[in-house]
Amino acid sequence: EHPYEAKRASWKRTVEVKGAKGLAVYFAPKSCTRDGRTKFTVLAGGLQEEFAGKGARVELIPRGGGKVLGTLVERTSGGGAWRVRLDRSKPEEPRTEDDFHPAVGDVVEAKYRNGFWYKATVADIITQLDWYSAEHRPWLYTVDWLDNDPEDREKTTQQLRRQRPKAVAGLELENLGRHGIVPQDATESCFAVCAENPKAAVVAYPSAKEDGKPTIGDEIAAFRLDRSSPLTPISVQAFAGPGPAQEKGVEAGWFLDIAATVLRSGPSRKACADLLSGLGGMEFNGEQEPTDSHMNKLLDSAFSDLDGLLSRLNERMRTLSGITLMFTNSAASKKAKLLPSVHAVYEGSQRVGGEVRMFNLRGKVVSPEGFLKWGPAQEAGVRMDWQVDIAKTRELNPAHQEVLKDESILQNPNALLALGDITLVFKQPSLNKSKKFQGSGPADSEKWKCSELPGRSADFEFSTDGDGGSEPEKRWGVWALVLDKAKKAPSIQTIEALAERWVTATQKATVIPAMPRVEREGWDEARLRALCSRHGWDFEWMTEDGERRRRAHERQGFLQASGALSGGAEAAAAAEAASKARAQAIAKVEAAATPEKESSVTVGKNEPSGRQGADHSNAEKVAAAGGISPEAPVAEDGKFRFMTFNVEEYYHDKRKGAPIAETVFKNVRGIHKIVEEQSPDIICLQEHSLGIPGKFSEGDIIKALMEGMDYGHVSYPTGEDRAWFSALANLVLWKQDKFSLVQSWRVELATKEDKAPGTGTHFTPRAATCVELKHTRTGKRLVACATHLMGGRFEDVTFVSESMFGRCVRAEQAEKIAASIRETCSAGVPSIIAGDFNVMHHGYRQNSPFCKGAEDYFQKLLGDAFDLVQTPAKAATLRQEDCTFSGFYAPFQVRVHQALDRRFGYVCAYGRTDDTFDMKTSHYSGCIDWVYIRNLLSMKDEQVVEVLAHGLSDHNAVTVTLQLR
Repeated sequence: EHPYEAKRASWKRTVEVKGAKGLAVYFAPKSCTRDGRTKFTVLAGGLQEEFAGKGARVELIPRGGGKVLGTLVERTSGGGAWRVRLDRSKPEEPRTEDDFHPAVGDVVEAKYRNGFWYKATVADIITQLDWYSAEHRPWLYTVDWLDNDPEDREKTTQQLRRQRPKAVAGLELENLGRHGIVPQDATESCFAVCAENPKAAVVAYPSAKEDGKPTIGDEIAAFRLDRSSPLTPISVQAFAGPGPAQEKGVEAGWFLDIAATVLRSGPSRKACADLLSGLGGMEFNGEQEPTDSHMNKLLDSAFSDLDGLLSRLNERMRTLSGITLMFTNSAASKKAKLLPSVHAVYEGSQRVGGEVRMFNLRGKVVSPEGFLKWGPAQEAGVRMDWQVDIAKTRELNPAHQEVLKDESILQNPNALLALGDITLVFKQPSLNKSKKFQGSGPADSEKWKCSELPGRSADFEFSTDGDGGSEPEKRWGVWALVLDKAKKAPSIQTIEALAERWVTATQKATVIPAMPRVEREGWDEARLRALCSRHGWDFEWMTEDGERRRRAHERQGFLQASGALSGGAEAAAAAEAASKARAQAIAKVEAAATPEKESSVTVGKNEPSGRQGADHSNAEKVAAAGGISPEAPVAEDGKFRFMTFNVEEYYHDKRKGAPIAETVFKNVRGIHKIVEEQSPDIICLQEHSLGIPGKFSEGDIIKALMEGMDYGHVSYPTGEDRAWFSALANLVLWKQDKFSLVQSWRVELATKEDKAPGTGTHFTPRAATCVELKHTRTGKRLVACATHLMGGRFEDVTFVSESMFGRCVRAEQAEKIAASIRETCSAGVPSIIAGDFNVMHHGYRQNSPFCKGAEDYFQKLLGDAFDLVQTPAKAATLRQEDCTFSGFYAPFQVRVHQALDRRFGYVCAYGRTDDTFDMKTSHYSGCIDWVYIRNLLSMKDEQVVEVLAHGLSDHNAVTVTLQLR
């Protein structure tokens, strides 16, 4: 920041040097600020995933539930998977139960007939007389299993035991039930392969081998067993031929998710129970639909006999059809969570001092001061802002107990340098970047010196209170050079000379503070419409009907003018004058349509007062920046990802009469996955269900939709009591680490009492949900409104009645939202209006792939549209033959876009027009889901997220990156 202005200001920028393992910052000798209230701060370090390597500690969530800790052993070269060594519990010392006498109501562990111990409650005790002591002693216990299993309830004293305490933190492999018994050796190392992008595939094999439909064995040649992979011990060894699994993306080496396959509801369940019956001594009782409790016990027994299970899979299951299998490429259901801890293992002749230059001691904190060469600590992710965890190191290294005593290390931390054959534990005290330097005040080479920064990126912050207007020399500011720490340090003279050249060059530079805008060189429809809009001309494609009407009007006007003249000479003079006027008008059009300079890239800048540039009007420049003057500064770190999505009440199902709750939560889970993958910062959902009283609530839907994701949310009902099965709402969600809620409100767009103009037909109730949010990093505010404008159902036939009365209800609804934002907040607040507009824009063009379908639909509706009008006087003002598709219907439909753009100052956030298939968002037409912005920037990187193909809604979702000014 050089030189900085004498006004209150602040900014933050991130600098990244790719490939660097650390950064060096060099300040120009003149760097200074007026006083301590103007500061330059550098933040770096923290937990950085890109540096995690062998020795990094992670937490996994297995697909069957629970958690387990482990140590990263390897990251694949392509970065697609992590191989993790799982933590094991130390073998427990045998304990006697001689003094164990449970009472009725006690929770115990009881041995089931399959040999596994499960939790139960003592329900009754049967005693018998001890002839030696003449006392009644417990003989038989009746237990109630916590999973409500009605079988095998009578137990002897030897079949009961106290509840086993969990291992340390309860996050070792042995605490994962059936997975903990997979290793046959308590000292054996066990591993898990965790994909950075976990995937699962549900593969259904047809019910009979007919018409070429395969059995499982026709596709899968064999399964294999790996006991060193206890979370996913069974995988696909090889394929015998093509089939459904490979069509779903399954590859050799993918894991068979046994638990998900066996516990899955449906026709496969009984076949799986038959397959597991008898393994580990547990039999299937033949019931029609095995309970979850029974299936889990069959699974436990099968895991105790994995060799038998493998044999059943390869010999019996491969012959089956009509069964659904679950496959996955990852032992964890989510990406492995990196922990702020590493285990740096120095083996054999390796010494800590061979890697670490020396250790620093600050208070009771020991941390590396520098590194001599690459080694285990750095490979695991350790940088100079990490600390030695002395207690954990001592726990893992009993052979070094004396050296690792607290008093010894705190007296001489460099005693660690001589150690070898040791696992050194480091911890990261801060998950995020922390302050490494702060400078202020006069120039001073010692004071303006920043130590080496860990990692390859750093944040630089500058803030000033605005003092020093009369002392420009004290506001010279800050100039810093950031380099890879591995590069040779430049001399002070080199830095000073470079800073001087930089300052001189930047002072001479002319900056145009606007976003470049790419335009087509040809005169297509969009450019022609923009030209007409600039000069106030009407735009219409030359069609046979339109040309006939135009000529008729010209002739009528000419005859009227001629009839008013007294003689032929006057008529001739009038005709000549009309001809000249027409020629002048044509010349004026051609001159205005000719650009001063042909260019495919233009950047708007201010024109002198009272003059418009030949390339762009001021309105066009403002539109290029989302309704903002181009000179407005961009907020650093103000980018965020936005999504709009019509979820169709979570009830999209082609099966007539599909079960509501089952369908809703199936679709919610699918949409949850899409949101999790896209990770938008703000989401606007339409047709959000408010639930069914007594069955499930809106809260149940929100919980399932946002499980594991930290989103805040606000919803308001649209006023429609029942769509498919429930009342509807518009829902806005936001990431709570990026935004906080300031206020929210509902905008009513249509009620049950509102009627289409000139008809007796009521509109569907509609509304918008609006929230004002505060951006955490910049402190700036913005408004996001989710809405579903009129259209669909009978509302597609109101275009004639609306036109007769000079109205466009869809545009009026958009205006209500824009007006509400201005009234509730302010005219200048950055705002977003997004949702299902029920209308395309450029999709009505003649060359659009959606035009033919729209025109056919128009022809189908036209008769009904005229029949709807109940006012004869109005009906007489518009004839059916005058209502053409391109001259009447299409222009009427797109009025909402024109109103938002020209009247309310909003621009579309999309960079592409919607007349191509890749912008299709609706099952029934093209793009009808829109994002309009005001006082915001769009990166124009919209992405249509495929949802239609997954059968989760009749709309695709759309995401786009926006940025605060």
